[in-house]
Order: sequence, then C-alpha cells, then structure tokens
Amino acid sequence: MKRLILLLATAVVLVLVIGLLVRISQTDSETTAVLSGTDCIARRYVVLEAQSVPSAQLIPCVSEDLDGWVLATETYSNDGSTVSWGTSSSTTADGAGAGWSVSLTASCSPPAEATPEPDPPFPGVQLHSLDSNNGTIAVHEQWYQFTGGCVASRIAIPDRFDEQRIFDELDASFDLVARSTVNDFVYAESDGNFGLDPTPTPTP
Repeated sequence: MKRLILLLATAVVLVLVIGLLVRISQTDSETTAVLSGTDCIARRYVVLEAQSVPSAQLIPCVSEDLDGWVLATETYSNDGSTVSWGTSSSTTADGAGAGWSVSLTASCSPPAEATPEPDPPFPGVQLHSLDSNNGTIAVHEQWYQFTGGCVASRIAIPDRFDEQRIFDELDASFDLVARSTVNDFVYAESDGNFGLDPTPTPTP
C-alpha cells in the first residue's frame, strides 16, 4: 500500500511539473518576465537545464535583448543539457548562419590549450577560453566551472559576419543565475505547490 501511495504521489508531482512547463511554454512568446535580480528571461529551458544537473549551483541563461537569434535545438538527460540558437540567416541561400550552443554538465575538463581568464565575470567561477578557426568559420569557446557544474559555450561565426560584434553581443547576453533564483521562479509559477527539486522522501 505504501508503494502504491508513493507511486501516486510521484505521478501527481510529475503532472504538476509538466503542467508548469506547458504553462511557461505557452507564455514564452508573450512574456518578457525575467528571473529576479538578473536580465535573464524566465524560460522553460532554464528550468529543464537546472533539473538536468541537480548539483549545479549556477544555471546558464540569456538576457531579454538577444535579437536576431532563434532557439534551434534542445537536449536534456541525466548527464546534462545542451541548448542551441541560430541566427535568422541560417536558412538563407548564402549558407549557414551563426550558431551558439550552451551545455550544462556536472563537471568538465577544458582542453590543455584553453587559456585561463584572470578576471571571470561571475564570482566563484573559473573561466577558460579558446579561439580557433575551422575553415571559414571562426569558433569561440568558453568553459565556466563552478560548484557542482560546468557550462560550455561554443559560438561559430561564418567569415561573412562581423565576428567580434557577434562575440561581444553574445557575451553581453549570457549570464549565470543562482539555482535558488530558478527555484524561486518555479515556486512562484506553481503558486507555491512545489520547487525546482523534489523534496526527499523520508526513510520509513
């Protein structure tokens, strides 16, 4: 009987989580709500990123002024998440547009050739970066390491673009927000019914 009750309770929680994500998805295109104390848009994928790496104390997000980019792909698993964006020119006749992918994992190892940055823009974060070229594509990669997680950002810019302008634009649009802030958002959006992470079940 206890097992049945636990399964039913779990099912109820899943329904609430799914309902919340659907609710956020429906308002994504209509709202400019931001996470408290940040310039980050409160989006469904931010919640899913946070849930994919429960240990991560910081969650990647983008600000509301990211113009000309569209959400392209999303993948989520128990090992982490990857969200990518592309420019509106990605489907034009003159070739692929610029691309940006952001991955969140529990840990990472930047390549040996990556350069440590002496003044990371976020407190408590170690930052490594690496610039390279893949034919006519300029690639800018960064690894943000922090308690319980790592964010890898990769920007690929075809040579017909002003790559420095795009690099600067995306750097300005990128942020790391505290997990507690995302939790507060989930709590508020669910009318106080649940938080970002499930409450541990007491040991009988």
